[in-house]
Amino acid sequence: MVFLIALAIVWLIVASLQDIKKREVFNWLSFSLIIFALLFRAIRSVMFNDASFYYGFLGFIAFFVIANLLYYGKFFAGGDAKLFMALGAVIGLNFNAFIFIVLMFLIGAVYSIIYSVFMIKKNFFIGIKKHYQDNRGIFNLSLFACLGFIILGLFLFNLFLVFALLFLFFPFLYVYAKTIEEFMMKEVRGIDLREGDWLAREVRIGNILIKSNWEGLKKNEIRLLKGRKKVKIKQGIPFVPVFLISYILLLFKEF
Repeated sequence: MVFLIALAIVWLIVASLQDIKKREVFNWLSFSLIIFALLFRAIRSVMFNDASFYYGFLGFIAFFVIANLLYYGKFFAGGDAKLFMALGAVIGLNFNAFIFIVLMFLIGAVYSIIYSVFMIKKNFFIGIKKHYQDNRGIFNLSLFACLGFIILGLFLFNLFLVFALLFLFFPFLYVYAKTIEEFMMKEVRGIDLREGDWLAREVRIGNILIKSNWEGLKKNEIRLLKGRKKVKIKQGIPFVPVFLISYILLLFKEF
Protein backbone atom coordinates (compact mmCIF):
# COMPACT_ATOMS: atom_id res chain seq x y z
CA MET A 1 0.00 0.00 0.00
CA VAL A 2 3.05 2.26 0.06
CA PHE A 3 2.42 3.33 -3.53
CA LEU A 4 -1.17 4.33 -2.75
CA ILE A 5 -0.11 6.25 0.37
CA ALA A 6 2.61 8.13 -1.54
CA LEU A 7 0.17 8.91 -4.36
CA ALA A 8 -2.42 10.26 -1.94
CA ILE A 9 0.12 12.51 -0.19
CA VAL A 10 1.39 13.96 -3.49
CA TRP A 11 -2.18 14.59 -4.71
CA LEU A 12 -3.12 16.21 -1.39
CA ILE A 13 -0.08 18.49 -1.45
CA VAL A 14 -0.90 19.65 -4.99
CA ALA A 15 -4.58 20.13 -4.11
CA SER A 16 -3.68 22.03 -0.92
CA LEU A 17 -1.44 24.46 -2.78
CA GLN A 18 -4.13 24.99 -5.39
CA ASP A 19 -6.81 25.55 -2.75
CA ILE A 20 -4.69 28.08 -0.87
CA LYS A 21 -3.74 29.97 -4.02
CA LYS A 22 -6.96 29.84 -6.05
CA ARG A 23 -9.65 28.66 -3.60
CA GLU A 24 -10.52 25.77 -5.89
CA VAL A 25 -9.51 22.18 -6.58
CA PHE A 26 -9.48 20.93 -10.15
CA ASN A 27 -11.82 17.99 -10.76
CA TRP A 28 -9.09 15.99 -12.49
CA LEU A 29 -7.18 15.76 -9.21
CA SER A 30 -10.08 14.20 -7.33
CA PHE A 31 -11.32 11.97 -10.16
CA SER A 32 -7.84 10.68 -11.02
CA LEU A 33 -7.18 9.83 -7.35
CA ILE A 34 -10.45 7.86 -7.23
CA ILE A 35 -9.51 5.94 -10.39
CA PHE A 36 -5.92 5.25 -9.32
CA ALA A 37 -6.96 4.18 -5.81
CA LEU A 38 -9.64 1.74 -6.99
CA LEU A 39 -7.46 0.45 -9.83
CA PHE A 40 -4.55 -0.17 -7.45
CA ARG A 41 -6.87 -1.94 -5.00
CA ALA A 42 -8.36 -4.06 -7.82
CA ILE A 43 -4.90 -5.19 -8.97
CA ARG A 44 -3.90 -5.95 -5.37
CA SER A 45 -7.09 -7.96 -4.83
CA VAL A 46 -6.36 -10.11 -7.90
CA MET A 47 -2.68 -10.62 -7.03
CA PHE A 48 -3.15 -11.44 -3.33
CA ASN A 49 -6.74 -12.68 -3.40
CA ASP A 50 -7.81 -10.26 -0.66
CA ALA A 51 -10.71 -7.84 -0.15
CA SER A 52 -8.72 -4.67 -0.80
CA PHE A 53 -10.94 -3.50 -3.67
CA TYR A 54 -14.10 -4.34 -1.73
CA TYR A 55 -13.07 -2.18 1.24
CA GLY A 56 -11.86 0.62 -1.03
CA PHE A 57 -15.14 0.70 -2.94
CA LEU A 58 -17.18 0.67 0.27
CA GLY A 59 -14.95 3.46 1.62
CA PHE A 60 -15.68 5.52 -1.49
CA ILE A 61 -19.44 4.95 -1.07
CA ALA A 62 -19.36 5.84 2.65
CA PHE A 63 -17.32 9.01 2.04
CA PHE A 64 -19.58 9.85 -0.91
CA VAL A 65 -22.61 9.89 1.42
CA ILE A 66 -20.81 11.91 4.12
CA ALA A 67 -19.40 14.34 1.52
CA ASN A 68 -22.88 15.07 0.19
CA LEU A 69 -24.23 15.64 3.70
CA LEU A 70 -21.42 18.08 4.42
CA TYR A 71 -21.77 19.71 0.99
CA TYR A 72 -25.51 20.33 1.25
CA GLY A 73 -24.98 21.32 4.89
CA LYS A 74 -22.69 24.01 3.43
CA PHE A 75 -19.67 22.77 5.34
CA PHE A 76 -17.81 21.57 2.22
CA ALA A 77 -17.40 23.28 -1.12
CA GLY A 78 -17.70 21.15 -4.27
CA GLY A 79 -13.95 20.60 -4.64
CA ASP A 80 -13.63 19.61 -0.97
CA ALA A 81 -16.45 17.08 -1.31
CA LYS A 82 -14.96 15.38 -4.39
CA LEU A 83 -11.51 15.11 -2.85
CA PHE A 84 -13.04 13.73 0.34
CA MET A 85 -14.74 11.00 -1.72
CA ALA A 86 -11.38 10.13 -3.26
CA LEU A 87 -9.85 9.75 0.20
CA GLY A 88 -12.59 7.24 0.99
CA ALA A 89 -11.27 5.04 -1.83
CA VAL A 90 -7.71 5.50 -0.57
CA ILE A 91 -8.37 4.80 3.12
CA GLY A 92 -11.12 2.20 2.66
CA LEU A 93 -14.00 1.33 4.95
CA ASN A 94 -12.34 0.46 8.26
CA PHE A 95 -11.69 1.94 11.67
CA ASN A 96 -9.07 4.25 10.14
CA ALA A 97 -11.85 5.93 8.19
CA PHE A 98 -13.58 6.92 11.44
CA ILE A 99 -10.30 8.12 12.93
CA PHE A 100 -9.66 10.23 9.84
CA ILE A 101 -13.09 11.86 10.07
CA VAL A 102 -12.61 12.66 13.76
CA LEU A 103 -9.15 14.10 13.05
CA MET A 104 -10.59 16.14 10.20
CA PHE A 105 -13.22 17.76 12.44
CA LEU A 106 -10.82 18.40 15.32
CA ILE A 107 -8.00 19.74 13.16
CA GLY A 108 -10.49 21.63 11.01
CA ALA A 109 -11.75 23.45 14.10
CA VAL A 110 -8.27 24.46 15.25
CA TYR A 111 -7.16 25.32 11.71
CA SER A 112 -10.24 27.48 11.09
CA ILE A 113 -9.74 29.39 14.33
CA ILE A 114 -6.07 30.07 13.56
CA TYR A 115 -6.86 31.05 9.98
CA SER A 116 -9.69 33.33 11.03
CA VAL A 117 -7.50 35.25 13.50
CA PHE A 118 -6.48 37.30 10.48
CA MET A 119 -10.13 37.90 9.56
CA ILE A 120 -11.58 38.95 12.92
CA LYS A 121 -13.43 42.25 13.06
CA LYS A 122 -15.07 44.02 15.96
CA ASN A 123 -18.48 42.47 15.20
CA PHE A 124 -17.18 38.91 15.04
CA PHE A 125 -18.54 37.80 18.43
CA ILE A 126 -21.84 39.56 17.75
CA GLY A 127 -22.09 37.39 14.64
CA ILE A 128 -21.34 34.25 16.69
CA LYS A 129 -24.17 35.11 19.11
CA LYS A 130 -26.61 35.84 16.28
CA HIS A 131 -25.97 32.53 14.48
CA TYR A 132 -26.19 30.62 17.76
CA GLN A 133 -29.62 32.11 18.45
CA ASP A 134 -30.74 31.35 14.89
CA ASN A 135 -29.63 27.71 15.16
CA ARG A 136 -30.61 26.68 18.67
CA GLY A 137 -32.60 23.80 17.23
CA ILE A 138 -29.44 22.30 15.72
CA PHE A 139 -27.68 22.54 19.10
CA ASN A 140 -30.57 20.81 20.89
CA LEU A 141 -30.81 17.99 18.34
CA SER A 142 -27.03 17.49 18.33
CA LEU A 143 -26.91 17.33 22.12
CA PHE A 144 -29.74 14.78 22.16
CA ALA A 145 -27.97 12.67 19.52
CA CYS A 146 -24.66 12.99 21.37
CA LEU A 147 -26.17 11.69 24.60
CA GLY A 148 -27.81 8.82 22.72
CA PHE A 149 -24.53 7.72 21.13
CA ILE A 150 -22.73 8.00 24.47
CA ILE A 151 -25.25 5.58 26.00
CA LEU A 152 -24.88 3.21 23.04
CA GLY A 153 -21.08 3.48 23.26
CA LEU A 154 -21.01 2.65 26.98
CA PHE A 155 -23.36 -0.32 26.76
CA LEU A 156 -22.85 -1.67 23.22
CA PHE A 157 -19.89 -0.66 21.02
CA ASN A 158 -17.17 1.87 21.84
CA LEU A 159 -17.30 2.96 18.21
CA PHE A 160 -20.52 4.87 18.94
CA LEU A 161 -18.49 7.25 21.12
CA VAL A 162 -16.86 8.51 17.92
CA PHE A 163 -20.26 9.54 16.58
CA ALA A 164 -21.03 11.19 19.93
CA LEU A 165 -17.91 13.30 19.54
CA LEU A 166 -18.89 14.30 16.01
CA PHE A 167 -22.38 15.39 17.07
CA LEU A 168 -20.89 17.33 19.99
CA PHE A 169 -18.58 19.41 17.81
CA PHE A 170 -20.67 19.79 14.64
CA PRO A 171 -23.09 22.59 15.76
CA PHE A 172 -20.21 24.69 17.11
CA LEU A 173 -18.31 24.31 13.85
CA TYR A 174 -21.45 25.13 11.87
CA VAL A 175 -22.13 28.39 13.75
CA TYR A 176 -18.46 29.34 13.57
CA ALA A 177 -18.34 28.65 9.81
CA LYS A 178 -21.49 30.72 9.16
CA THR A 179 -20.00 33.64 11.11
CA ILE A 180 -16.65 33.46 9.35
CA GLU A 181 -18.47 33.38 6.01
CA GLU A 182 -19.72 36.92 6.64
CA PHE A 183 -16.18 38.23 7.08
CA MET A 184 -14.67 36.54 4.05
CA MET A 185 -16.10 38.61 1.24
CA LYS A 186 -14.26 40.71 -1.30
CA GLU A 187 -15.02 42.76 -4.39
CA VAL A 188 -13.61 41.71 -7.76
CA ARG A 189 -14.00 42.98 -11.29
CA GLY A 190 -16.46 41.13 -13.47
CA ILE A 191 -13.69 40.10 -15.89
CA ASP A 192 -11.80 38.44 -13.00
CA LEU A 193 -14.63 36.12 -11.99
CA ARG A 194 -14.00 32.38 -12.20
CA GLU A 195 -16.37 29.44 -12.53
CA GLY A 196 -17.43 28.34 -9.05
CA ASP A 197 -17.03 31.76 -7.40
CA TRP A 198 -19.77 32.40 -4.84
CA LEU A 199 -21.83 35.55 -5.16
CA ALA A 200 -22.30 37.31 -1.83
CA ARG A 201 -25.83 38.28 -2.90
CA GLU A 202 -28.02 37.95 -5.98
CA VAL A 203 -27.40 40.28 -8.92
CA ARG A 204 -29.98 41.46 -11.44
CA ILE A 205 -28.90 42.21 -15.01
CA GLY A 206 -31.87 43.47 -17.01
CA ASN A 207 -34.58 40.85 -16.68
CA ILE A 208 -32.13 38.16 -15.62
CA LEU A 209 -31.61 37.39 -11.92
CA ILE A 210 -28.34 35.67 -11.04
CA LYS A 211 -28.83 34.03 -7.67
CA SER A 212 -26.25 33.38 -5.00
CA ASN A 213 -26.01 29.63 -4.46
CA TRP A 214 -23.60 27.11 -2.96
CA GLU A 215 -22.62 25.63 -6.34
CA GLY A 216 -21.12 28.95 -7.45
CA LEU A 217 -21.22 30.84 -10.72
CA LYS A 218 -21.60 29.00 -14.02
CA LYS A 219 -19.93 30.00 -17.30
CA ASN A 220 -23.05 31.61 -18.78
CA GLU A 221 -23.54 33.67 -15.60
CA ILE A 222 -19.93 34.85 -15.67
CA ARG A 223 -20.40 36.07 -19.25
CA LEU A 224 -23.31 38.22 -18.08
CA LEU A 225 -21.28 39.66 -15.19
CA LYS A 226 -18.12 40.50 -17.14
CA GLY A 227 -19.23 44.07 -17.74
CA ARG A 228 -19.56 44.79 -14.03
CA LYS A 229 -16.89 46.96 -12.42
CA LYS A 230 -17.35 45.36 -9.02
CA VAL A 231 -18.94 42.11 -7.91
CA LYS A 232 -18.94 41.01 -4.27
CA ILE A 233 -18.07 37.35 -3.77
CA LYS A 234 -17.55 35.06 -0.77
CA GLN A 235 -14.21 33.42 -0.10
CA GLY A 236 -14.25 30.21 1.89
CA ILE A 237 -11.44 29.00 4.11
CA PRO A 238 -9.10 26.74 2.08
CA PHE A 239 -9.98 23.42 3.76
CA VAL A 240 -7.93 20.91 1.73
CA PRO A 241 -4.81 21.42 3.93
CA VAL A 242 -6.90 19.93 6.76
CA PHE A 243 -7.25 16.73 4.69
CA LEU A 244 -3.48 16.62 4.23
CA ILE A 245 -2.69 17.17 7.92
CA SER A 246 -5.33 14.64 9.03
CA TYR A 247 -4.08 12.00 6.61
CA ILE A 248 -0.44 12.44 7.68
CA LEU A 249 -1.45 12.14 11.36
CA LEU A 250 -3.41 9.00 10.48
CA LEU A 251 -0.25 7.53 8.95
CA PHE A 252 1.77 8.37 12.08
CA LYS A 253 -0.78 6.37 14.07
CA GLU A 254 -0.18 3.40 11.79
CA PHE A 255 3.60 3.50 12.06
